[in-house]
Amino acid sequence: MSMLAAEGSTSLGKEASHGFLDVHKRPESTTDAIMLLNRVDRQDGKEEAWDTRSTSPPRVSIDSTPRPATSFQLPTFEDLLFDLLFAAVLNVYSASMSFDRARQIAAFAAFFAILWWAWFTQTLFDVRYRQRTGRLRSVAQGVLRFVLLCVWLGFTTVPSEFTRSGFATATLLYALTRVCLILDFALVWSLDPSLRCDPQMRLGTCVIVAASTISAIMWGVSRLFDDNFGVVWQQGVMWGLAILLEVVAQSYTELTLRFGPLGDTILAERMATFGLIILGEGFNSLGDVLNGFSIGAHQWGGDGSPAGGWARGSILQTLSSVITLLMQFYAYFSDASRELDLPPLAGLSWSYMHLILHLASLVTVVGLKKVVGFLNAMRAIEELFDNPRKWLPDYPPWNELDYYDLYAIIDGRNETMPAHGSARAHEVVLSMFTIIEETLGSQIPSAGQAAGLRSAAKEMASISLDPPLRLVLSKWDGLSQAISQQNSSSLNSWIEQNLLQTKFLYGACAIFLAADAIVKILRGLRTRATDSPRPRRRDKLGWIFRLGFAVVLPAIQAVFIAYGGPPSDQALTGTLAILASVLLAEFIVSLVVREYCRRKSSDL
Repeated sequence: MSMLAAEGSTSLGKEASHGFLDVHKRPESTTDAIMLLNRVDRQDGKEEAWDTRSTSPPRVSIDSTPRPATSFQLPTFEDLLFDLLFAAVLNVYSASMSFDRARQIAAFAAFFAILWWAWFTQTLFDVRYRQRTGRLRSVAQGVLRFVLLCVWLGFTTVPSEFTRSGFATATLLYALTRVCLILDFALVWSLDPSLRCDPQMRLGTCVIVAASTISAIMWGVSRLFDDNFGVVWQQGVMWGLAILLEVVAQSYTELTLRFGPLGDTILAERMATFGLIILGEGFNSLGDVLNGFSIGAHQWGGDGSPAGGWARGSILQTLSSVITLLMQFYAYFSDASRELDLPPLAGLSWSYMHLILHLASLVTVVGLKKVVGFLNAMRAIEELFDNPRKWLPDYPPWNELDYYDLYAIIDGRNETMPAHGSARAHEVVLSMFTIIEETLGSQIPSAGQAAGLRSAAKEMASISLDPPLRLVLSKWDGLSQAISQQNSSSLNSWIEQNLLQTKFLYGACAIFLAADAIVKILRGLRTRATDSPRPRRRDKLGWIFRLGFAVVLPAIQAVFIAYGGPPSDQALTGTLAILASVLLAEFIVSLVVREYCRRKSSDL
């Protein structure tokens, strides 16, 4: 046995030196050596059947034997720092993003896909090349990682450029990420002889470097087009072709080169960490919007009236949002596994499916923040409708206004009321509604406050502000523009736009459930290529139920749209509660199925 172990270790070292295996440790026992030697035989197409007449033990397949716990690796602190900085980019971008229109969702998805692909290609390089041997961790690699972190930090400036319909900085930064990846490959090429000696590894490395080089050039050249009016079609074509070329190159290397299984790398852990960061961003976003509500809860209007703050349903919306985030967490991580003994195509599909999974999770995070703020503002508007005398002057005819009079003003049918200062009364009322919208219901202004802010907005409208001043006065700038541009149809359009956000929120959760089910199905494909046990019955039932609940969410929206007409107050109040209830029901069903299958198997 000791001779066999020595032979296995020698063969393993020889094959690993040529880049065939992604092995980071020497075998620690005879069993480990046999298992790893068997993998070499399997990869070379020389797997042997056990002769029952022989007295020697059978060769143990690594796919049918649990791997020792020491083979699992964890992301390094450097990897975590890289992922956290990426989360900072998402935080800045999602905070400045609005989902009022379908094209805004599309733009958000496109930019996230580009960022995710840049992160994924760098992560794939790390798990396949950077951590191959300890001597590759050199000062030069540290310098390259520092440069890459600076590039990621530069992405935080992109959202402000997007507001001006500019994309020059974004294209330059993405091109720089490709340059950093090329330099990483060049450094590994110079330090690892296996990349130069083995023809397949040499070809695969050259393919990725060539694709990244062409992509960087195409992204750089796209800056030559005039982008003063947004993205021109030539830019979109160049960006799409560049990304497609990179995808083909990465897929080619993963499918043709004899890398080790993805389960032997930390890719699964990096994907899980990325998902945790997105969910953590969800709690951060909820904290921001709730903090805005609590400010108004302790303030008073100029006339001594209570002003906004926490609405009656805010606690319900908050609890529903927390449940939604927790259910997404348990949906993915309750069945998450590090064992990804997949064939190359399934492993690659498993990785790419996480793009849809992470995007759906991020849209959910942003959508929850937007919808919670919208519902709180709606409650404040309802309070103004129900008790207008708290915020309107206490003299005729102001004190005689009721719900129907205010609605007539909003509907543009009542412009005959007396003036309040220099502004007409209907303009003051419209300004009050606009302020409630912009502050997400944390402030219900008095008529005097609304009239003063409207006058100030008109004065500011004639002043041209440079970008630095506009950034400093960003909140006031947005409020003044909203007051200046508001009209009798602005409230209705605002409601319609925010109702669209609730539809996207339901759709994002449905896509998340479907993508998670597909991820688990792909992970189960290892049973067709290995000797590991087939998926348990509970896993199959869990996939079916999860896909079923993914259909239920858009079906609820379809029923509301087709038969419900404009949503009632109860439907608006319960929109997040219904979403959380469906996700919670899916989680409970999965627990019931798991317990049922466990008892059935124990009875057998």
